[in-house]
Amino acid sequence: MTYLNLLYVFVISLGLIVYLLKPRHLFIYWLSAHAFVVPLYFFLFHPTYSGKETFATFYFGYMSPLSYLLLVIIFLEYLKNKNLHIKQLIIPFLILLSFFVFQNVMTGFNIGPLIANAKDAFFLMLPTLALSVSYRIRPEQRTLVHFIEIFIAIQTVFCFFNLYGVRLYSEYNDESSFADEYICGSFLRYNHLTNYLTTMYLLLSMAFFVYKSLSKYLYIIMSLLLCVIILISGARISVVLFFMVIGLSLLLFRGRHLIMLFFLAIIVVYSASMLSSKYDVGTQNADSGSGLERNVTGLVDLFTSKDNDDNTLSLSGILMLTQFKNPWYGNGYAYRETNEYEITEKIDESTVKTDARMAYMLVEYGIIGCLCFFILFYSIVRFNIVQSGVNNIKMWIIVIVYYVIFTFTETGLFDLMQLSMISILCFSIVNKEGNKNTLIGINANKKTNIGSVEG
Repeated sequence: MTYLNLLYVFVISLGLIVYLLKPRHLFIYWLSAHAFVVPLYFFLFHPTYSGKETFATFYFGYMSPLSYLLLVIIFLEYLKNKNLHIKQLIIPFLILLSFFVFQNVMTGFNIGPLIANAKDAFFLMLPTLALSVSYRIRPEQRTLVHFIEIFIAIQTVFCFFNLYGVRLYSEYNDESSFADEYICGSFLRYNHLTNYLTTMYLLLSMAFFVYKSLSKYLYIIMSLLLCVIILISGARISVVLFFMVIGLSLLLFRGRHLIMLFFLAIIVVYSASMLSSKYDVGTQNADSGSGLERNVTGLVDLFTSKDNDDNTLSLSGILMLTQFKNPWYGNGYAYRETNEYEITEKIDESTVKTDARMAYMLVEYGIIGCLCFFILFYSIVRFNIVQSGVNNIKMWIIVIVYYVIFTFTETGLFDLMQLSMISILCFSIVNKEGNKNTLIGINANKKTNIGSVEG
């Protein structure tokens, strides 16, 4: 058995054990995989790699077995309940799949990329499908909120150790292009950490302002803690997302407290500066001082990277001017094989796909393809809105703006783990008065549905 097969067995086996013993904790396990399950796998088995099996293959390989785990559970739950009302999602997926086939034929047929694209699009729907099929795996919202609080606390401890150069993946740094000097918690890179933290902060804000399942004091503590971590992390888009979430939340739900945001920003920036100075982190292995400096200067020029030649706006402009050959259905697979987006000698396709995601999508899939993707994303978000039973337009404005901004310089809407978080909260079970569990959703009794809750 190869180490990659062992990773699949390890992730799926642990997931099935959780499903059999504590089915409502399945998606807690799902959210724990990147931060804790993957490091555990490396610690236990110390995988070696060669050829096509690189360090990245193992580090990012956990998503496929997690998705296959959900497929198994969907099948088992369907056999038990015969309940699979998923037309709202399957039709948009089939539309997108039809586009993939059409584009593949028009630009040069290549079965490999076609299957890969279809699989990635299908995986994006899986968490929502699994949660809609099975009531048993929907987490209690109180448990979900407690998990997020514990997750943030653990990452804070790891970040503290990062200040002294202690990292979980330090032994792989020389072998991986993903190593960097910023704090990263139990993750490999700073942006992996902050992507989780900002999305979890979105969920905490929804829990506090809409569901009323988080106390004011805990929300303030979590806000301050996350703000410090994100500011010294070096992840500038996460700074934007954090202040967007808290700013829109205060404006839309508690407009009279908006000034609190500005005081919070001043206090935390000052605290982060003092922290960086106290630990003299500019001379430590984990250079959080440069992370803070990177964020502060980056907010002046919002999407500028370390190198001014490869910032988001510049990359997007160059990509559209030089690579946008077919505006309707995109350049497709044949073009990708002959031109790997060699915009400059030092910028590869993976950089373009993240730092210039919007432009990349237009070049790769054209106007028609982007429209098909939009239909799928809209269907997923809409399905979650209906199932949540929360008809609060303010909340959904924040959610949609968050994911759109997130997709500018990160995977955003295309990130299976980050996109799944909103589904997990929307399908969660609210623990009402006493110990009676109340289902949030279209099948809930109107008397217990919390759709009328206002911030």
